[in-house]
Amino acid sequence: MDINNIKFHHIGFAVKDIHKAITWYKEVLGFDKLLPPGICEMDLMGHTGYRCIIENKNGVCLELEQRTDTTFPNNQSPLISHFSLTVDNIETMREHLKNSNDAFVDSGGAITEKPDKKIMYFTGIDGIRIELIQNK
Repeated sequence: MDINNIKFHHIGFAVKDIHKAITWYKEVLGFDKLLPPGICEMDLMGHTGYRCIIENKNGVCLELEQRTDTTFPNNQSPLISHFSLTVDNIETMREHLKNSNDAFVDSGGAITEKPDKKIMYFTGIDGIRIELIQNK
């Protein structure tokens, strides 16, 4: 396994208003592509609300999360809920993480199968959630 072939995929963070955030990131930073399924309801890591992923022309993605079950933090940076990395083989990475004392594999290392990718979450140092994606 070549763990040096990991690539950045996206970062997810909370926003006050998902529609205003989409417009701002499009107009100011050029994130002009809303990826399927578009804006959808979210039940993610114990939070409810709405989420979407936007992408720029270079393939950089941002996951925007408007949480409806909590107030938005004032006078501080928005909560970063996770970051995502692309890997070549998610099953190999799962085994690598299970054998590591420095990572906690969430839900026993369950891998979610999507039509175009496989997804797995784990918790890294300081409780930061990391999402692994293997594109098909």
